[in-house]
Amino acid sequence: MNKKPNIIFILSDDLGYETLGCYGGTSYKTPNLDNLAKTGARFNNAHVQPLCTPTRVQLMSGKYNFRNYIGFGLMDPKERTFGHIYSENGYKTCIAGKWQLYSYNPPGEKPEDRNKGQKIEDAGFDEYCVWHAHQTEEKGSRYKDPIIYQNGEYLKDTKEQYGDDIFADYINNFIEKNQDEPFFVYFPMALTHDPKEPTPDSEEYKLFEPPSNKTLGGTTFDELENWDDDPKFYKDMVEYHDKIIGRIV
Repeated sequence: MNKKPNIIFILSDDLGYETLGCYGGTSYKTPNLDNLAKTGARFNNAHVQPLCTPTRVQLMSGKYNFRNYIGFGLMDPKERTFGHIYSENGYKTCIAGKWQLYSYNPPGEKPEDRNKGQKIEDAGFDEYCVWHAHQTEEKGSRYKDPIIYQNGEYLKDTKEQYGDDIFADYINNFIEKNQDEPFFVYFPMALTHDPKEPTPDSEEYKLFEPPSNKTLGGTTFDELENWDDDPKFYKDMVEYHDKIIGRIV
């Protein structure tokens, strides 16, 4: 009996190829990704957008940005995603990770773009567990103590939890309960995008306090995107990113 293949599509966020051991990197330990490269197919000549948001719009829509661009951090509400296509073809579909395609700008900055994009509820996925689902001033942290919107409700118990841990657990639970049916999982990760912060494997994690959702309300765009971070944590972020992928594998 022919069965449709299950698909788990993981998109790393702002991760340079030079960080991976399989491409010759020596600064970070990435054993899980190195093993995937060793046991699977690897592209040595590939081209992407140098920014995370337009990359995600292209991948989900299958179109170059100039064909469907309506503003940065926005996806046309009429755009069909691969979530719609897989759902229509008998797949159970799930997205966990970044959304950030509905209303990117905070109040006072390009107000004409407010409420202009596509809501996660309309993006073609049976289930979702995402960060930055709605207004930018409501997005909060993506890492420690994250603001997570899951199947129509904001989670209330994320204190001391880590965003990509929540996403990975959600994906693994989705896979477990749908293992007898074809499924499509899309994981646009938060890691390793700014801000550079401690991970649960960092010594500083327990003492670190990310900006709260309340402090973010009403801030300017620059304040929202560039609160204090420290490049020393990038190594921890790259290696925790690899660890998360290993858990899913």
